[in-house]
Amino acid sequence: MNEQDYQLLIDLYETKNITKVADQHFLTQPALTKRLRRIEEELGSVLLVRSRKGVVFNSVGESVISYCRQMCEMNEQLRNSINASKGIVGGSLSIGTSINYCRYRLPSVMRTYTKKYPMVDISISTGHSQTLFRQLSEGKFPIAILRGEYPWEEGRILLSSEPVCFVCSRENADRNPAEYPYISHRTDPNEEDRLNQWAQEHGLNIQNSRMILDDINSCREMAAAGLGWTTLPSICLGDFPGKVVPLFLKNGTPLRRNTYLLYHTESYELLQVQKFLETIEQYEQNTGILAFSDVPAPF
Repeated sequence: MNEQDYQLLIDLYETKNITKVADQHFLTQPALTKRLRRIEEELGSVLLVRSRKGVVFNSVGESVISYCRQMCEMNEQLRNSINASKGIVGGSLSIGTSINYCRYRLPSVMRTYTKKYPMVDISISTGHSQTLFRQLSEGKFPIAILRGEYPWEEGRILLSSEPVCFVCSRENADRNPAEYPYISHRTDPNEEDRLNQWAQEHGLNIQNSRMILDDINSCREMAAAGLGWTTLPSICLGDFPGKVVPLFLKNGTPLRRNTYLLYHTESYELLQVQKFLETIEQYEQNTGILAFSDVPAPF
């Protein structure tokens, strides 16, 4: 077996889907099946079977997967060591990032990074920050860009701190928010608590929203369409066609949404990781989140 075979088996083990893995490796399904048979013949043992739920690895297959992962890791370490000795930034970079940061900020970061370091192979996984934090803790990737507060004892960089804002369409700009619907979106418990505190202080009820959305971008579009008012971080409000006012608690404390880059300390030894951290920090220093006044204003 070679490294391509190792990765093929790992992908098949993780996805349990021959069609998907064939597409990932630019193979036809018959070609992938033939390759699997060749691997099994080489090892002298059946590794997997097909079922209604997809591909299932037997006990021998499970042990082979463990070996494949070790070999891929060792090969990656070897390449990184050789590149580092030559002063070359190469190898692989695996990043987990929140959907919103990936949509609004990461493309500009990656444009700069890939232009400087074209030999780095990049893998990006997107998702909700709570899920990504769990995956980071489990070692699925060495770096995660998360929105919100999470307990982490290794590397941490505060990338940005942006205002959370009251948002509504132009047609609703002069209406009392108590008179029309609140549009809710999924966020972490800490953010929910702060929003509830703000709402209670202003005599508003946001806990029984009739419209609950899964992401801030859909929430923004619903508010822009005049279906209600909402509260959103400024990362998605640069060109919002309506009323946008930052939120403050009664004591004058602004509501802000922090974005962090968390990383495993040992991964910083990799040159491609060091250069990515440098690139993203420089980008955030030069490109601030949409600015608003720090003085409370009526909404």
